[in-house]
Amino acid sequence: MKPKGDPGHILQIGMGFWASKTLLSAVELGLFTLLAAGPMAAPQIAARLGLHPRSLYDFLDALVSLGILARAGDGPTAQYSNTAEAASFLDKNSVAYVGGILEMANDRLYRFWGDLCRGPSLAALWCSSPKLISRAMRPFAT
Repeated sequence: MKPKGDPGHILQIGMGFWASKTLLSAVELGLFTLLAAGPMAAPQIAARLGLHPRSLYDFLDALVSLGILARAGDGPTAQYSNTAEAASFLDKNSVAYVGGILEMANDRLYRFWGDLCRGPSLAALWCSSPKLISRAMRPFAT
């Protein structure tokens, strides 16, 4: 049987954690606040944030492909900068900063979604009793 349709939407949902964790990591690192001072080359960013050069360009270019960072040029001299949205909403010094909710999601919620089929999150899928879910999650409380 010939497949009907396009798997693109399914794959986008299934791999959505890549984009999410890339953004959440950049917020956690303070990348957007760093770039609020102006464009920087990748080696400068790495030095300021303590990032390893092996995955540096993949990380920054993933943020470019997501439309959160802009890049001018190529290679080690390329300059990375915040997009208008990142400057408005992801710089900790902005009055419109929304990174706090993203930090909370990364710190408190991401692991539960990541373990949806394991541990206490599985109880939520199998059990409708809030009391039992709460009991199952006790060992994981922070």
